[in-house]
Amino acid sequence: MASEDAYEQTVMAVAADVLGLPEARLTPEHSMSMLKARHIDYQLIFERSAAALGVEMTPIIETMPIYTVKASDATMSSLSMLGGVSSAARALLARLTVAPVDDTLASIAASLRTGRFVDSGRKQPPLHKPYSLRAFFSWLLLPPAVLLVGLPVGVAWLEFRQCCEMSGGFAAYVAERAWRGDGPILVGLPVAIVVLAVQLWPGLASLREDARLRRERQDL
Repeated sequence: MASEDAYEQTVMAVAADVLGLPEARLTPEHSMSMLKARHIDYQLIFERSAAALGVEMTPIIETMPIYTVKASDATMSSLSMLGGVSSAARALLARLTVAPVDDTLASIAASLRTGRFVDSGRKQPPLHKPYSLRAFFSWLLLPPAVLLVGLPVGVAWLEFRQCCEMSGGFAAYVAERAWRGDGPILVGLPVAIVVLAVQLWPGLASLREDARLRRERQDL
């Protein structure tokens, strides 16, 4: 069997080739996140290193961790949004998401040497992160802005092209339509509210269910 250093040297040489980096710049402690490695890069480093060392990958793959997010995509997305304004949403999001292992070149070499997955002891950022307060309010204002401004302007443009020769041109026509408050402007607000409700409801429902379960546990 090759020495520990030989495994690490092989992995570093393969990583340098896959990532297009000088091998001299790499150390065994470089992690995948530090190297900005994509998932496909990680796979190639593992597979090519295993081939170079004559190691069978199947036992390693069978002992790799399986990551399971504990809620639907809609719920996780909704909780991420609510995390911008709710500490309860942030706490629940942290419990439901996962933070994958951040493999290092040394841990990859150790996996190849032992024939089973070796945890580096490092973690990547969670797959789902809460919005900042600024990002939440930016997202909150986007549907109303699109529906209350974009939709009326688009419809007004179509109408203007078909019928009008108004003094001041298109801008005057849009201003006149907005002043009258008719057409899509009246439709835009309720539609925007529905869009926001659909996106926020899964997270709110999950928070309500979590609070209910906590109350029931306290009564045990």
